[in-house]
Amino acid sequence: MTHADPALAAVELVHGASNAFMQTQCLYTAAQLGVAEALAAAGGTAPAADIAQAVGAKPDQLERVLRFLATMGIFDEPSRGVFANNAASELLRGGQPHSMKDMVLHMGFESYGGWSKLADAVRATHPEDSFAFKDWTGGLDYWAWLNKHPHEASNFNRFMESNSSSMSPVILQGYDWSQHADATVADIGGSAGGMLGALLKDYPEMRGILFDRPPVIEEAHQVWAAAHSDIPIGDRLQLVGGDFFESVPVADVYFLKHILHDWDDQDCIKILKTVRKAAHPQSRVLLCEVVLPEDRHVSLAPLCIDLQMLVMCGSKERSASEWGALFEASGWQLESVVPLGLPTQHGIVVGRPV
Repeated sequence: MTHADPALAAVELVHGASNAFMQTQCLYTAAQLGVAEALAAAGGTAPAADIAQAVGAKPDQLERVLRFLATMGIFDEPSRGVFANNAASELLRGGQPHSMKDMVLHMGFESYGGWSKLADAVRATHPEDSFAFKDWTGGLDYWAWLNKHPHEASNFNRFMESNSSSMSPVILQGYDWSQHADATVADIGGSAGGMLGALLKDYPEMRGILFDRPPVIEEAHQVWAAAHSDIPIGDRLQLVGGDFFESVPVADVYFLKHILHDWDDQDCIKILKTVRKAAHPQSRVLLCEVVLPEDRHVSLAPLCIDLQMLVMCGSKERSASEWGALFEASGWQLESVVPLGLPTQHGIVVGRPV
């Protein structure tokens, strides 16, 4: 039998998919222990025993984990039992440009826990008011769980800020922000303000409002001061803590990136109504979200995000018509959808007040 054999290909497909969790957990283990940082401190290459001593691990077991990762292409093993950082493992170093460590920690712990409950959550007998992650926590949704786990909350905030910063160039280039050059832009759920900082740098007449949960805004003060010292808080920028189910600041443009996909339709309508109440007749709401095709032809990347939302929040990604329906139910009208040209099929969904 060869790889061209359909039967063997089917076996390999199912086998690989069923074992994929091993990759997730070995990657999480290396990130949690700080292996990439230990290797960097040792000059980039070290025996497994030395790495284990540095990170507080068992040498034999750590060596086996690292060999698995090296076989995947994450870390190198130039000689037996000796490991080195490579381009992939460098992404596991925290605090570095383009680091993916916070994402790996998020996916390997709380996301992994939530996914372990997916089979129960999709059963017809499962309660409608719960979902996989809530089952894993014993009744807490993700935001309530973060409030009880400050370490994971800080990690998640860094993950979101990293995600925002990495997407900022695409969003800046893919949408015509010049039409809002002298506007007040409120970044709703904007984390530490990576996107807003990039906007204010590009448009010196623009004013910004960073709005998020109070604990996030508390961290954002320090992050902003370090990253955007040329735009002092209180000058062209306000940092506002609050709850977007209750109220948001008055602004010309409301930007919500990866916010509404966290919520079911009824909660999305509540959030959009809150924004509509604060908006004036010329305001616009801009949603940066996955925009699913209206037919079934869709790539794997947006489907992965859609299922992540199902597991973690009991929510989903939406098509343009579904976004339009949410707008209509909350005092907005769909004006346009601007594709961003990403494999994830993200776009800017623009709404205007009715």
